[in-house]
Parts: sequence; C-alpha cells; structure tokens
Amino acid sequence: MSLEVLRLGLNESPYGPSPLAVEAMRREAARPHRYPDPECSELRGALARHHGVTPDMVAVGHGSPGVLAAIAGAFVSAAAPAILPTRTWPIYRWVMEECGAPIRWAETPGYRLSAPDLEAAMARRFGCCFVCTPHNPCGTTLTGAEVRRLLDAAAAGGGVLAVDEAYGEYTAPATGSALRHVRDGARCLVLKTFSKVHGLAGIRVAYAVGPADLVARLREHLPVFAVTAAGQAGAVAALADEAHVRRVRAGNERVRTAVLRRFEACGLPCPPSEANFVLVPAGVDGGELARRLREERLIEVVDATPLGFPGHVRVGLGRGEEMARCCAAVAELVEAIREEAGARVGAAR
Repeated sequence: MSLEVLRLGLNESPYGPSPLAVEAMRREAARPHRYPDPECSELRGALARHHGVTPDMVAVGHGSPGVLAAIAGAFVSAAAPAILPTRTWPIYRWVMEECGAPIRWAETPGYRLSAPDLEAAMARRFGCCFVCTPHNPCGTTLTGAEVRRLLDAAAAGGGVLAVDEAYGEYTAPATGSALRHVRDGARCLVLKTFSKVHGLAGIRVAYAVGPADLVARLREHLPVFAVTAAGQAGAVAALADEAHVRRVRAGNERVRTAVLRRFEACGLPCPPSEANFVLVPAGVDGGELARRLREERLIEVVDATPLGFPGHVRVGLGRGEEMARCCAAVAELVEAIREEAGARVGAAR
C-alpha cells in the first residue's frame, strides 16, 4: 500500500477540528442561499466573552492575511511605515507589498526576535510594528518584559504594536498573552486565528483584539461579508469546545518534546519551540533537503531559506508515529547529502 504525502509544511493540526464545529458548519451549509452576518456579531460576542473584553474590541476577518491587510490600510502610510523583523513569516511582507505599504526592517540576529532592534526601529515615526510570538519559523517566544518594552516603544513612537499570537494556544501557561495588556488599556492589537489549535485552516477565520477605537479603524478596511456563515458558526462552536483544545494542546506538547529530543540525539538541536512546529538546523541546503524529503520520502516540510534561515527546514508537528517517520527521514537525508557533498569535493581534488 502506497504512503500518502505527510503534510508538515503548513503547521496544520493533525487532530482536526472539534466535532461540535463540524456539526455547526454542516447545519449552516444547509442554508447557502442566506448571506452571512456582515458584523459577525455572534462570533465577536463569543470572542469578547472568551478574552474578557467587549465586542467593540474585536474585529474578525478572512484569515490572518485579511486581518493584516486591514491593519495596513488603517495604520500604515508613506509617512508611517510598517516595521517588520528581517527573519519572519513572509506573509507580513507579501501583504504589505500588495497593499503598497512601505516597510522598515528590524534586524533579527538569532532564533529570537530582538527587542532592542525592534525598539530602535520604532524610535522614528511608524504606523504599525508586527511581531509574532511564538516566532515563525523558530517557535521561540518573547518574554512578558520584552512585550512591555515594545509597547512602551510603540507608544513613544506614536504607532501601534501588533502582536501575532497565531500559535499562542500552544505556549506554556507561564508565557502568557499580550491580551492582558489590551485589557489594561495598552495601544496594542493582538492577532489570533482559528487555523491552528482549532483545526479550521480551510475555513479562513482570524481576528484582532484591541482598544475599541483602533478596532473601529481596522474594521473600516475589512470587506463586507469577510467571513462565511459556516465559518462564523464553526468558529463559535470551536471556541466553546475547550475540552478539544486541551486535548490538542496536550498531544502537541507530547509530540514536540519527543521530536526535540529525537533531533537533538541526531545532532540537530532545534531552538526551544513553544509552537506546533520546530526549526531544524540541518546544516545542508534547505531547498535540497525539502525537495528530497518530498520526492524520496513523501514528506512535506518548508525550506526556511526564504524565511531568513538558510540551512534550516521548518517541520510542522504531526502525530507521534508520523513524526518518528519524519525525524528518521530528515536524519538519513541530511547524512546522505553531506556524504554526497564530501564525495564531490574528493572527486574534484
């Protein structure tokens, strides 16, 4: 029996969505002749209760790129550019470029975002500074003190700090969320998605939480009917199924611990991820490794070179048996690529 391609490139949840979400979407699918609620009122209310804020502090969009585009439209201009880390999720750059938004870059020298470099970039006028924690593609997190410093720098620079917590549900409780600063009145937008821990990547629902006046400006740049009726219903049901989220978190933590140990044992120690992926320092060409994993082992991972990390691949976390297969394949192909490179060098002498 042939193996299916093991999809570990998009950081999808291997545990799938809540059955309650599936049932809610199935019911809504029986009414495709009805337009969705353009205000996403029920979903915004559920999110507000979940996060301890008011509905006017929540904006819902068509996936994270849709929310990012609205933020760019609301806060970024020629005189007030976006600030992006140099080594991060490329969608930020793609969305800003598509919106015609100017970009100011902040250096990211290692596996963690550099708070001092981000602060320096915010010392001059800017519109919005985007950071993700856990950081994509490394999985590392900002400390609470670092987030506080960035909030202070954003306030001094007259701009907005957007903290992308797409993978926030996977972090340890001690890591915390920037939402506590929003509840305390900080001029900050916290971005979240239903694509990861909730397993609704194909439904395209993401949202921002922040002060009501910032959210009102953001919502002016969201398209009408941005989220389908099925998406709204599924997200409300997913949010209510806390038991499912706990199961996904626990499964991810078990697998992540095992995967980090496996790669370390193979001589490929990864940064300490708090997400549902790891960044593997392969020490060989990331593009070649990703291609051969796909062609020879039917495993999809991401070459991290375009994300600023040459010689690395980003590996999403599947289930335990899937990751045992993946770790073995990565180690074997890294060794093979190294041996082949050594043979070519020897032959050239």
